[in-house]
Formats: sequence, structure tokens, C-alpha cells
Amino acid sequence: MSTQKKQHYVPKCYLKNFANNKLCSIFNQYSCKIIENIPYSDQCQSDYFYGEDLIVENKLQEKESIWGNVFQKIINNDILTDKDIKDLKLFAIYQRMRTKAENDHINKMGEQVAEYVNNFNSQFTDSKYFIYENITPAEYLSESIKLETIIDDLDLLIIDYNTQKPLITSDAPVIVINPFYPSIGFSLIGLIIYFPVNPNKLIVLYDCKVYSKYNGCRYIESSDEKEVAHLNSTQYIMSDKIVLSKTSNILYNFGGKVKKLRMRNIKHNNIDIMGNPQKQQIIHHSARKLYYEYEFSFGKLPKSIKQIPKNCRDMLPRQYDQKWAERILIHKPETMLDLYSKNIIKIPDIKNKKQLLKGIGNMTNFVKKYWDI
Repeated sequence: MSTQKKQHYVPKCYLKNFANNKLCSIFNQYSCKIIENIPYSDQCQSDYFYGEDLIVENKLQEKESIWGNVFQKIINNDILTDKDIKDLKLFAIYQRMRTKAENDHINKMGEQVAEYVNNFNSQFTDSKYFIYENITPAEYLSESIKLETIIDDLDLLIIDYNTQKPLITSDAPVIVINPFYPSIGFSLIGLIIYFPVNPNKLIVLYDCKVYSKYNGCRYIESSDEKEVAHLNSTQYIMSDKIVLSKTSNILYNFGGKVKKLRMRNIKHNNIDIMGNPQKQQIIHHSARKLYYEYEFSFGKLPKSIKQIPKNCRDMLPRQYDQKWAERILIHKPETMLDLYSKNIIKIPDIKNKKQLLKGIGNMTNFVKKYWDI
């Protein structure tokens, strides 16, 4: 059992693609130091991270041998089979959920909720206190496995960057964004998942009904230095402890504005408590989300969608659902118009009722076309 004491939350079959002769360079977020020429196999691991019973660890090792083969096929520009693509999507789901950063975030949210509830309950002598027990990585990953098929419908794009700057990675390499609507649920319209597979190639899983620029493409080449710089910035921002690269020179560029953005993201990823504490409040929290203003080439919204005001968009599932359809096509428009007409709510970016009606109409038409109804 001792041979499996060190358990990786980012697998070695992935990390080795960012190393030279088994050595890599890292930037440590806490010490703000660059460390050169250290073994990649020593990174992103923790003692018995998934438990001493090795049940989850053994299952992951089986999958990692498969994922390693798929990564090599991508690096070699080999044709991917349908099974390869499915395995790649499984990696995206598992890797997003298995990191120390994600597990710490979930437990931080739980602790914050418990603290708030207990502070509130302390005002009442007969109230009960809420005891929160941390979720282990194994428990959280076991729940995440239920999501295995939820992104089967996403298209795959592999971008080969022919740039001077290489892509870097981190201890939380899989990043989820949604330029259509600011929510990162795996089932939602507009979802994009991306991660580098080596210093040149980026994997993008995306909703092709929303982002149509690369429809029908599997491999593309890019020489966009600016986009690579922004991709690397998002790895830095969303990392937990380290970012990692084959060479150290690219790691010197993190600081200033990007460092401030990282701190802002950490602050944003706390719980939100909305409402009147004397009446009713809503506690809101979500998975670790990236707050970053940049339009990536693979995430460009078409003009027809950009014409829908952000406040008229909504989070909707990619699969048609009648209750969601009634909500977005009937109930929400009626409520928005009623509240706006009575001057109960102000909607940013909406100047008058005519503009609101147009926005609602554009959203309705988009949803109908998306769901083919």
C-alpha cells in the first residue's frame, strides 16, 4: 500500500507533457518563487488524497493509462476515434472535479454556510446549530462520476498554437466558462471547457449551437500570441498553488494586473448572501468560476446572440425541458414586463419598454431555434 501513498490530483500522464527529461519549472503562488528543474512526478499530489483503501486511486489509475494514450495521439496528430473523444471528455469531467482546489472550494462553501446559519441561529435560544463535516475528495469525485455523460453532446476542437509563447498548465488545469450566460453548470447552453494538453495544443469542448465559428472543424492552427497569453493568465488565476511549464522564462510574466485578477476571483468565489436579514435571505454559492473579460476565438458569440441584452438571457439546459421552456418563454417574460412597467425593477442596459420587448423576443427566438421547437 505504501507505494500508492502519494496520490495525484493531476495525473502524471498529463503532467509529463509539460516536462523536459522528467523535469519542469513551477511558479509557487504562496512563496511567489519560481523553482526550476524539479521532477514533474512530485507535483500535484498528496498523501492518501483519495483514501487509504485505494478504491478510487485504483480506478483512476486504470483510466489514466487510457487518457495517456489519447494525449499521445493528439500530440502526434493522429486521428481520434469516437472512443478517444469520449475518453477525452471523461478526463475533462474527472479532472475538473478531482483537484485539491475544487475540493477545498466545496468545503469552504460548506463552512461559510454553516458559520452564517449558526450566527443567525444564535439569536434564538431554541434553535439548533448546523454541524458541517468536510467532504472528502473520494466522496466528491464519486458524486461527480454521475456526470460522465452530461457533456457527450459537446463538440471537440483541438487548437495547435504556432507561437513563441508556449501554453502553461497548473494544478487545476481544466477551466470552464460560459460567455453566453455567467453560470458554469455542465448541462447549460453556452458551455465551454478547455485545457492545454501540451505546450502547443489546447483542447476545447464547446456548445456548437452557440459558438459556430469552428463548426465542422476538429483541428485548427493559430499563431495568436495574445490568445496564448490570455489562456496562460487564466491558468494562473484558477490555479490553487502552482502553475507549471517546461521552461521558467514564461513564468516571470505573472504579477501586476493578472495578480489582482486572481485575488478578485478568489473574493468572487465566496458565498453571496442576498436579502433582508430581518425577513428572508438567499445563500448562493457555485463551483469555482472564472471571472475574466476576454473573448477567445473559440468562444465568440455570433452577432444574433450579442443582440440579446445580457439581462434578457437566462441559464437554460442544452436538452429541451418543458418546465424550463414554460419558464423562459412564458412566465419570465410576463414577470419582467410587469415589474418593469410598474417601475419596480431597473434593468441595466435596458433603456425603455420597447428595448426590453425586443430583447425578450430575440431570446425567445434563439431558444426556439436552439431547442428546435
